[in-house]
Amino acid sequence: MIGRTPINVDRSLASSEASARWYPYVFMVDEPGGGFQLKGITGSMIDYIITSMGIKYELVQPLDNAWGELRPNGAWTGMMGQLQRGEADLALGPFVLTEKEATVANPSPAYTDEDMVILSGVEKEHKSNVYGYIRAFDLQVWMVLLCFLLVAAGVAVVAEILLPDTRLSVRQRRQRVARIFWVYMASMFLESSTFHFASHSQRMLFGSWFLMLVILMNTFVGYMESALMLKEETDRLDTIEQLALNPKVRPIVFEAAGFLKIIEEAEGYAFEKVLATIKEFSEGQTEEAVHGEELFTPPYLLMVLNKEAAILMERISLLARVSQHCYDVELKGQGLFHLGRERILQIKMVFYVRKDLDQKLQVDRHLKTRALFPEGNSTAVPYCAMQDEIFRRVRWIMDTGLNLYWHEDLVPDPGPCWTRFHPDHLHDYQPLNFRDFAAIFYMLIVAQGCAWFGFVLEVLLYKWCCLKTRDDLNHDTLIN
Repeated sequence: MIGRTPINVDRSLASSEASARWYPYVFMVDEPGGGFQLKGITGSMIDYIITSMGIKYELVQPLDNAWGELRPNGAWTGMMGQLQRGEADLALGPFVLTEKEATVANPSPAYTDEDMVILSGVEKEHKSNVYGYIRAFDLQVWMVLLCFLLVAAGVAVVAEILLPDTRLSVRQRRQRVARIFWVYMASMFLESSTFHFASHSQRMLFGSWFLMLVILMNTFVGYMESALMLKEETDRLDTIEQLALNPKVRPIVFEAAGFLKIIEEAEGYAFEKVLATIKEFSEGQTEEAVHGEELFTPPYLLMVLNKEAAILMERISLLARVSQHCYDVELKGQGLFHLGRERILQIKMVFYVRKDLDQKLQVDRHLKTRALFPEGNSTAVPYCAMQDEIFRRVRWIMDTGLNLYWHEDLVPDPGPCWTRFHPDHLHDYQPLNFRDFAAIFYMLIVAQGCAWFGFVLEVLLYKWCCLKTRDDLNHDTLIN
């Protein structure tokens, strides 16, 4: 356990900390005595370290409530600007470790590694696999089956031509040859036929073909039934490649705190495509850029649920902030939120310390010594490298795993607006409705239209062309 032993510093020394509240990293809890205590992944750690060093601190809220952006004139805004101007000693963030911020302040050791993921929306968690009857076999199986059908039917036709039945006329033989293909086709659906093959070789060929079909088609029917009963996951955005292939989805990245910077530095065509999409949407919009808390308001969350936008951020912030809106009236019944299963980038979270922090403490100590001992008969207060001690205690906390405890303790229970978190399982099993079979009915309408077209064509040919005369056949002929 980490001891709260103060190092050799003046207990009355005060430290100013810049903070823009960002749950679950930094937030305040009021105490009964009228004070407050910092909480959160970053807040608890800073409170523990500063208090154990015997130093008092106060929070300084940035006027623009921003993390910090570099302006063309070299000045910084937000918390980083407060460090640059000497208005604060620490900027709690949370910040993603980037090179640009490190030029104006000293980054702390990375106290947690987070996974950047995609927050997207889906209409519902599962869907019926209406094309399961086709996807029961893959393309290779269907192609082999079609080849066997053509070969078997072709061999049967050749045998019919080479071994003709002399009792049939030429026209009857042609009709019989044409029907052989449809007999083989009907057998694929396990349909019986009154067709009689004249030779034993044709019967053996058809028997082996039908035996193979019995095995394949029974497997096909069983798989089709299970595919229709089971629910398939709806299409989701889990990877940066999937997001890059959806140009209509607006990627939203928190521009401050270094999130956008690490995406710009990432390598790969998918990241370049996403950045181009971000730039395209930024140029086309008239409103101001999105900052901080605005990302997690109903208008932007509705855009996510409607598949118009996707937010790229680390997992714990997305889970904690979005779960607070699960019961909002504006979002009820609009869909479900989905956190990508795959990590896009691994990011290191840090806080920043002003570069001249130690020099400031040394000057403050010297002034206090002169005030207490104006005659100069005292020994100067020993110099203390406050930044080094803070960073050392950050490493202590990481070694003990206390940061992991704070991290896990702040992970909220997801609400009912997330995928894979439904306690009632209503999205797992549902009766098959019309939407599940709509595609089948549409295909049936098209097939019936083709059949009617063929029927009209046959009527026209029978009335005015080559099918006008037909031979009368006895019922005991072998044409069937």
